[in-house]
Amino acid sequence: MGGGGWALTNLTPHSFVLYEGDEVVVNLPPSGRLCRIGEQRADPISVEINGSAAPLIDIVYTDVDDLPTPEPGVLLLVSRVTAQVLSWRDDVVFPLDEVRNNQGQIVGCRALGRFADKASGGRR
Repeated sequence: MGGGGWALTNLTPHSFVLYEGDEVVVNLPPSGRLCRIGEQRADPISVEINGSAAPLIDIVYTDVDDLPTPEPGVLLLVSRVTAQVLSWRDDVVFPLDEVRNNQGQIVGCRALGRFADKASGGRR
């Protein structure tokens, strides 16, 4: 996947806002499809933290819901954790280099990220 014109399908519940410097250059609303990871939870155990009991629950990620099939020239925007689970898909990307407002809330990003294969030295 090199440069060129790509379509971006936003599979998150949030608008995708891309900044170049201080300027918004892309503002893409959600597509209406949500790509989510299922999880299986074990029974909780109790751990003591500073004299209080806290439940500790082991989870295992399961299926990914509503993941479109790959299409040439189309990138799929998902959350970072979803992208990590789908690291074998080179069309799956997530917001990277977040931009925050004065209250510390994320309002956009400066790049797209994609998890690379460690065996290839971090490149695809």
